[in-house]
Amino acid sequence: MPHFASRKNQSSLSGLALAVASLALFVALGLVKSIAQAEAETAIPSEYKAATAPKSKPKLKPGLTNKAPIKEKLPAMNSPASIEQLESPLVFLREKSKQFSSDQKLLASQNLDDLEAMANEAVLARIIKSTYTEAAKQNWEQTQKFRIFPLENLLKNSAVDTPAAFNANGFRVAVFAVRLGKTQRGVLLTSSFQSINPAELRELYKHSSMATMIENATTEYDAFATELVERFRSGDSKKSRHMPVIGNASTWVVGCESTLAGRFCVNASLFDSADTDPALFVDALLGAKDTSDLVTMIRRQRLAWPIDKTFISRGYKQCGCTGKHFGLDLTAPIGTPVRSVANGVVLHAKQFSGWGTTVVIEHTLPNGQKYISIYGHLSKFRKGFSPGQPIARDEIVAQTGNSGTSLGPHLHLEIRNAPEGREPLEQPKTAADRPLDPLRVLDIFNVFVGGENLSPQVRR
Repeated sequence: MPHFASRKNQSSLSGLALAVASLALFVALGLVKSIAQAEAETAIPSEYKAATAPKSKPKLKPGLTNKAPIKEKLPAMNSPASIEQLESPLVFLREKSKQFSSDQKLLASQNLDDLEAMANEAVLARIIKSTYTEAAKQNWEQTQKFRIFPLENLLKNSAVDTPAAFNANGFRVAVFAVRLGKTQRGVLLTSSFQSINPAELRELYKHSSMATMIENATTEYDAFATELVERFRSGDSKKSRHMPVIGNASTWVVGCESTLAGRFCVNASLFDSADTDPALFVDALLGAKDTSDLVTMIRRQRLAWPIDKTFISRGYKQCGCTGKHFGLDLTAPIGTPVRSVANGVVLHAKQFSGWGTTVVIEHTLPNGQKYISIYGHLSKFRKGFSPGQPIARDEIVAQTGNSGTSLGPHLHLEIRNAPEGREPLEQPKTAADRPLDPLRVLDIFNVFVGGENLSPQVRR
C-alpha cells in the first residue's frame, strides 16, 4: 500500500488490514441501507462475529469468548447523514463505557470482538469526519454516503491461510469518496486495535479510558486527514488513483501506516472513484448485492488472481457515467505473466476488436454450468498455446500488453456466464447478459494485502 509521508509506523507495513462488521454510517449520495434498517434488534450487529483474520501480533486477544453481545440498539441514523452524525459512534462508545465501568458483570459478559469493534468504529468515523472537513476547506465535496461495515463473506471465500493464533473479528473497513470538479477520489480505510495484552481491552473499558483515548486524538486525526487530502491531488497514480492488489496472497498479514490514538493501526488506500465506484468494494466485500446462484458457485471455486503485484486502475461499471465497463482493469508492465483464474479449456487465443490480443478460457462448474474468463490487451501468448488446450488454475497463459483499444499497459479481465445455446462473447443486450463483476468472484482479500512496492510482509 502507498505509505504516508509522515507519522507512519515503521513496523514493516504490510498493506491494508482486514476489517469486519457494521455500524452503518452514511454521507451524501448512494451506497447502502441505514443502521435502523440493517440492524433492528442488536446494539452490536451480529456481523461483528462474521469473519476471522490475523493481526500482526499473535499475542492479541488469544482467548475470545462467545458471550452475549451488547443488547441496546445502535444510535439511529438518517440517510443521508450529516457530518455531525459521524460523532455518533463515539457517543455510543462513551455511553457503553459508562455502563461497563459501573457494572463489572456486564463488562465481563461482553465479547472482546464487540468491544474492539466499537472502538474501531469510533476511530474510523473520526477520521472520516476530519477528512471531510479538511477536504471541504479545499473545495472538495462528498460524492458518496460513507460506510463502515463487515467483510461477512471474506474468509469463507478466501483461499488464504488463517493462523489459529490470530483473530481480527473486531476489524473495521470504511469506504468513502470526494470530488473536485472531474477529479474523484475514493478511500478504503481500515482500523485495528493493537492491545498490549489480552486483558488490556477490558481494562480500558473498565476505567472508561477507551473513549477518552480516542476522543483526545483529534490532532492526530486532523493530521492524517490532511495527508489524505494531499494524496487526492497526487500526480503519482499508484498513490492517488490505483488500488494495490498483491494477487494470490497465501497468508493473512497486517501492518500500520499510522498509529492513531496510541493503539489503533490505521491503513488507507486511495483510488479513482470516477473509474472505480466505491460501491464496487462495498458490494464485493459484503457479498450482499445482486447475489446469484452463479456468483455463489463461482466464488466457491476460489478463483486465482490473474496477475500478481498489480493495481486496479478501473473497475466494473454498468452506468453510462463515462461509458460502460464490464470488466476489471489491472495495471502491470508489459510482459507481466497472466494466469488462468480457474481450471478450464482454451476457447480462443486470437485478435479481437477492442480487446486486441486476447485469451478466452471456458470453465465448468460442478453442476455442469459453464462460464468464461477473458484476458484482453495482451502482448503475446505463452509458447505452444492453442485452442482446445486444457489449462489449470493459476497456470500462465500469456503476458500483459497494450494491444487493442488501450491507453496503457494493463490486463482487461472479464468473467461471463456461458449458457447453453448463447454466444457469450456477444455484446450484452439485456441485464441478464451482462458479464459478472470480477471483484464479486475473485478472492477479494488480495485488495487488503500489500506494502511498499506491493511486497507482502508475512508475519506470524
